[in-house]
Amino acid sequence: MANTRTIEVSDETLARVRLLQSAWQASADAVIDRLLNAFMQFDAAEPDRLEVHATYDGNLVKGSFDVRTRHLTITEGPLAGQSFKSPSGAAMALVRHLNPEVHNNRNGWTFWTITGTGHPLQTVRSDGPRRFT
Repeated sequence: MANTRTIEVSDETLARVRLLQSAWQASADAVIDRLLNAFMQFDAAEPDRLEVHATYDGNLVKGSFDVRTRHLTITEGPLAGQSFKSPSGAAMALVRHLNPEVHNNRNGWTFWTITGTGHPLQTVRSDGPRRFT
């Protein structure tokens, strides 16, 4: 039997781990291990682009976020090949395309997820120099 330890996390963090457990069909230990492995493999040099994705109205859409310009290009799914000046512009165009009946106002920083980490794109946003901590 494995030796187990307890760590304290906020309710919000616990909810995120549970969400990933469900999505990945994995134990909490496996979720944390996967996230830590992704973090450890992350190159210390700042990447030029981040692969991102979003799921809206049952559609998985993949994209590429340019860290320097903050442009987001949709690479797979509806609107593939289109580039937008911001994550929000891409999110709004996608919602407008997939569900024209609803108001398309979206915050792209929370709409898009960094594929490699599972974190919202918001986690790499800053008003100053780009930081990846």
